Amino acid sequence: MGDVPELGRRSVRLVDLRRHAGATRNRALLLSMLCQATGYRPLPHQLRGHLTDARNKLMLGGIRAGKTYWAACESMLCALANPGCSGAILSPTYDGVIHVQLPLWQELVERLHRAGMPIQRSFSRSMLRADLVGGGSVYFRSFARVDNLRGWGLAWVGIDESEQGQKPTYVYETALGRTSQGHAPMRQIHVSTTPRGLRGVVRLFWKARQSPDMRQDWWLGKAPTAANTHLPEDYLDALEAAYVASGSKVQRAQELEAEIARPQNVVFPEVDLRRHLVHHTMDPALPYYLAADWGTTHPHVLWLQPLDDQAERLVVVDEYCEDNVPRDRLRQVILERAARWGRHPALMAADRAVKEQNAWLMDSFPGAELVTMTSKDEQRILTGIEAVRARLDPVADIEPRLQIAHHLHDPLDDGRGIVRCLQAYRWRVDADGLPTDVPLKDNRHDHGCDALRMLCVALQRSGPPSTVLGSRPADPWKHRKRRRKRWR
Repeated sequence: MGDVPELGRRSVRLVDLRRHAGATRNRALLLSMLCQATGYRPLPHQLRGHLTDARNKLMLGGIRAGKTYWAACESMLCALANPGCSGAILSPTYDGVIHVQLPLWQELVERLHRAGMPIQRSFSRSMLRADLVGGGSVYFRSFARVDNLRGWGLAWVGIDESEQGQKPTYVYETALGRTSQGHAPMRQIHVSTTPRGLRGVVRLFWKARQSPDMRQDWWLGKAPTAANTHLPEDYLDALEAAYVASGSKVQRAQELEAEIARPQNVVFPEVDLRRHLVHHTMDPALPYYLAADWGTTHPHVLWLQPLDDQAERLVVVDEYCEDNVPRDRLRQVILERAARWGRHPALMAADRAVKEQNAWLMDSFPGAELVTMTSKDEQRILTGIEAVRARLDPVADIEPRLQIAHHLHDPLDDGRGIVRCLQAYRWRVDADGLPTDVPLKDNRHDHGCDALRMLCVALQRSGPPSTVLGSRPADPWKHRKRRRKRWR
């Protein structure tokens, strides 16, 4: 944005009007000014969020529910109401700042300017800072740069998609501590996000609203995707079809209905042995997949078989989870399974941190594809948990897409087999006894679940192998002989 021409008498009167509206906290007047100048017509859920006088606001919305645009307009209202004061707009990533937040802000600035209500005096792209008419600035930052705000005094902060960040609570509390400009007439912090259960900023608001003394200052609104009447007619149908194809019921409730998933201590409450146990044994005529969490003293290896070409349905057909097993013994077991079934695995998923074991897998099964979690999103445990959930309890009322062979379940065994792992996998709890979003690493039930989630993420990323790989029999001693020869 270029420099705005020198202010005239009409604009000075506008600054006075802004000061008056801010000092009297007349949100209706501010919103009327914004709507008349920009053509913004807030939907009912957006209107409620704009008019509430709470200092802490959270808009929970489904995908494309209009929550991000609401947050951009709320930031502009704060800028109008606080001449001479500064604010900040935060986004999870730098790309979000550049490609989402800045275009929205500049669109509103240009519309205000064309209507004779200049709000921005200049913009520095190198500093990501907008200097405002009447004084003050707006800073655009990613969550990774939130610590750079320490020591600053701001009047307001807007946070978009808080739950997409790694540490949403930390970002919110850091930003909240910066809203300390005492002369600002309308200090506030507002957040827009799609919920991911009772965690992060959502939990902060939920806990604050349990207190009668704090409730009135912490506003929480909710809007499903369908509340946005500006969406194309076929958009919702296409979105529903996508969740039916690859989503879980919990995921759909959060991302389309903006529902806060009920906190439960177990990670996979969807597990129902009546639905998830199936009579199935390894079919040598079909390919199989291998998933390994190498662990240190408690490894867990799973063998799964797809029941169709697209791997829409998977069955865990075998596992190995002995404690304190030597590495050579673990390798021997994997080779013996391959020799017994007469083929190499078609797909393998393993923990990327144990490079020696992964190198051995690739050397042992050269025709198989080894997938490790590479991107930050894939490495996130929550991403893998959701991938498993999508198979355990798909949106469509059909059979689960992930089941376990009946012979792997022993009701009298309290070991760490995959059935027991899925049943006993728990969330950590906080000081209030509420589950957090961090699974409990008990070194007993987490390894089997980790192996399973890595394979589900691998299939979600690249799909099943296009061909049935590794059809030749495996000789469990071949690589040992080759290794001995190599060292001569």
